[in-house]
Amino acid sequence: MAHRFRAAAARRGRGRRPSAARVGRLLAGAAAALAAAAALPPPPAAVTPAWHELAVANPPAGREETSLAPCGGPNLCLIGGRGRQRVGVYNTATGVWSAGAAPPVEVHHFQAVAGPGAPADGCVWVAGAFTGAFPREQTVATIHTYCAATDTWATVGGAIPRPRGGGGAAWVGRRLLLVGGNVGGHGAHATAVGWVDAYDPATGGWSQLPDMPHPRDHFGVGVVGGRLVAAGGRDSGVANFFDATVAAVDVRWGPSCGVSPA
Repeated sequence: MAHRFRAAAARRGRGRRPSAARVGRLLAGAAAALAAAAALPPPPAAVTPAWHELAVANPPAGREETSLAPCGGPNLCLIGGRGRQRVGVYNTATGVWSAGAAPPVEVHHFQAVAGPGAPADGCVWVAGAFTGAFPREQTVATIHTYCAATDTWATVGGAIPRPRGGGGAAWVGRRLLLVGGNVGGHGAHATAVGWVDAYDPATGGWSQLPDMPHPRDHFGVGVVGGRLVAAGGRDSGVANFFDATVAAVDVRWGPSCGVSPA
């Protein structure tokens, strides 16, 4: 009987209200949490993406089939284009353009990339370019670099084993990947390729990687979230090449590529 009374008392005790001291501690903790939240900075205001036209001084002459890349400090370098064009160096801090040296050969249809020492070395690499006139452009068989700090061009390494123009380029680790492109120029006489080749500046050697599934040219590549991504472009190796766009997006990772998914 005594056991039953003790059990009943215990059940009644579980339903009792908390003491005033416990309530005070809970209220004090809640007040401290609210004060800490109030001290946090407000969330950033939503930004609507938009294009803006900037006022610039001394702009370079208009050109086509060119490429733009960072080239040290606040500078962007406009490289190449049809005809042997001088480099355009744009200072983003001052809004002023200045002229740099022309490349040793005409270069167009390529993706310029900042060098592996960027941003310190201020050099831009040009690989996988075309030269010559439409529609039977020739490939540039070597890598060229332009260093804005010294306003000089140089040739890097030996001949590209599988030269082509109109492809993409990106640094993956310490290797420069040359992706896709075109051999022959524009028209049915030309061929879009899915080749992927890696250049290692430390050894001066090239290695072939698995082809991109969808051959294309006139496009760009980038490394996003640990993945090598190729998007856009077209197949310029057909008669009606203006309409031969490539809708597929090719994504690659793995040890052979040097990147892995995030």
